This record gives sequence, structure tokens and C-alpha cells, in this order.
Amino acid sequence: MSKGIYYNTHQRNIQDLKDANDGELSCPIAYTDVDTMDGSKVSHMRITDDGKLASMVYYEADALEQWLKQSDKDPFTNKPFKGPIMDRLKIIQKARACEPPPNPAESFREYCTSPNVFQLENRDTYSWLRRHINLEDNGFLCPWNEESTTAYRDKALSLLDEKPKGSFVLRPSSVKSTNNFRVVAVSYVIRPKTRTFYEPHDVFEAVIGHILLGHCYGYGYMIVDQGKVMPDLQNGVAMPKHDKTWGSFLDLLGWLAAGAIDLKKMVYVE
Repeated sequence: MSKGIYYNTHQRNIQDLKDANDGELSCPIAYTDVDTMDGSKVSHMRITDDGKLASMVYYEADALEQWLKQSDKDPFTNKPFKGPIMDRLKIIQKARACEPPPNPAESFREYCTSPNVFQLENRDTYSWLRRHINLEDNGFLCPWNEESTTAYRDKALSLLDEKPKGSFVLRPSSVKSTNNFRVVAVSYVIRPKTRTFYEPHDVFEAVIGHILLGHCYGYGYMIVDQGKVMPDLQNGVAMPKHDKTWGSFLDLLGWLAAGAIDLKKMVYVE
């Protein structure tokens, strides 16, 4: 499991902001220098009123926490923060003192087998996973690399064809990610394939559903309507339609597990 995509994107954003500001970048509350996206920082993506990504800002987590105790407004715009900024901040703060597990991938799989028990018995590891597992970086995204826009869906249909209800796979999406908005798809079994007992057997094919998940850096996780182009800081594309935003990937998975998927039935593809 690697933090590469997420971490490197933030490092690139930080460097771009410094290059555009004579080599300087500071927290707008504490006025401390920002050089790297470490555990003491929280990013915030400003969204325009028409849903476009405006700019990325980096705060000292402690300073932002104190600010939010007094005001829910962005210190630059004087408008309320958009997105689950408080949830994200709490997640970051809880994870700061937690050591990473020896094998994050194995810990995540253990979490999926029994989420409630894992949270109670492994509080620090759960806090660390909740902060650091990103949908685009974890080690469970199917390692498929296809040119066809339908190939990912077809592979998922084949993989889940004989699986029980609630089984699911995390896979690449035919919708392309951008630097600041990453997308993956979840394919899941709504109704499993069934066969009649009598001969000749009638076969009722499995019903497979597909959901597109989005991660807007500095904003949060969401279920999005499929679009041809995802937003980025430079392309002027509006955020895709979504109803709710979560502060972490685990929180979004937990919501899906309440209905569509069964975490214990996640299909891993090496």
C-alpha cells in the first residue's frame, strides 16, 4: 500500500503555490511555513459558488482547530467552509499520535472482516487507517490496465459472475481522474446467478451494479454521477453531482456496507 499518488499530488500543489508566490507558502492562520504535507497539516480545496475547484490551501491542523472553535468561515473568503472540514480535521488529529501498522494492507483486510470489532480492539490502527487509506492509493484496486472504456466493466462482470450477493470489487473507472480529483468504480453483486434444480437447468444471470466514487483532494469522498471529464484546478470543470461528502474512504465504505456491499466479501485481485 502506497501513499504515492495522494502525497505526490499535494507536494506538487505545494511547490506550484510556492513558485507562484516567490518561493513562500504559509498557513493563513498561524503564518508558519508550509514545505510538506505531513501529519500536522490539513489541506482545504476552495470551491466556487458554481462548483469549480478554485484553489488549494494548507493549514496547520492545530491552528485550524482553534479557528473553527470560534468561526465556521474561511478566513480568506469570510464564507462558510464547504465540505466535511471538521470531520477531516478530527480524523487527522486522532491519527497524529498513531503508529502505522506493520502491514497496512493486512490490517485493512482484517478491518473488513469485522469492522465493529476491529474498531473496538484496534483503536489506534483504525484511526491510522481512517486517515491514511485513500481509494486511489490502497493495495486493493484491481491492477487492470485497459484501453477500452468498457473493458473494466466487462472484467468486473466476469469476476463477479459466480459471487454471492454483496460481493464487490474496487476497479479502475473508464472516467479519467485528474490531478486533484481521483475516481474509481465499485462493481457489486445485487442479485447472484441462480440455477433451477430441475433439468434442463434454467439460468438467471447475476445482476451487477456499478458505482463511481470520487475523491476531491482537500474536500472529501463522494458518490458521483458519471461524467466525461472530472474537475481540476486548471480545467474549469464543475464538481460532479453528489448528495453527501465523507471525510475518509473508510467512512464512505461503511455507508456503502449498510446497503449495497458486504465488506467481508470484497474480492481481491493480485
